[in-house]
Amino acid sequence: MLVEPYVSITVEKTESLRPFGEVMGFEVEAFHGHFGQLPLPKRTRQLGVATIERAEKVLSVMIEEDRLDELRLVVVDELHFCGESGRGPILEVFLTRVRRFCPHAQVICMSATVPNLEDFASWLDAEIFQCSFRPVELINSVKCGRNLIDGNGKIVRTLPVADKEDADHLHLLVSEVRTLLDPAVVANGRARISDSL
Repeated sequence: MLVEPYVSITVEKTESLRPFGEVMGFEVEAFHGHFGQLPLPKRTRQLGVATIERAEKVLSVMIEEDRLDELRLVVVDELHFCGESGRGPILEVFLTRVRRFCPHAQVICMSATVPNLEDFASWLDAEIFQCSFRPVELINSVKCGRNLIDGNGKIVRTLPVADKEDADHLHLLVSEVRTLLDPAVVANGRARISDSL
């Protein structure tokens, strides 16, 4: 099961993983809102891509149906959501229940921004894996008119004259970022792996 914080990411990951699943011989199904078949169909190999809330619901159904032996791998993207007041407790309960009821399952949690990494590792009885590699250099700048300005106030780039359809250069800048990110691997630059559960 791959757990993502937002419906949009859940949909995107489901669609991008389906071709891989077809080649490798498993179904990929999205679980968000009212999407995702519950109770789970009897399949030998399935990858569920779920929002935090639906992951908890899927786990509850698996407990009720005594099918926890089918859960072999749980990947939680954006672990730092545990610190969020609204949905954080749901993710914490989910991870606690996976640890308690699925000791055979490998759990991998990822985040680029967890401030208390050692606390999470202790709580999950996990090993920490840190990597500073970034598939794309992180550049912070502010757009002012046609100029991109860095943190020191230096103009780093002047954008071309905008056309009527993209007066704010938004399409240009977003398409540049999207092109750079397409080949990126989800786990690159993330913070931790737990395989001791």
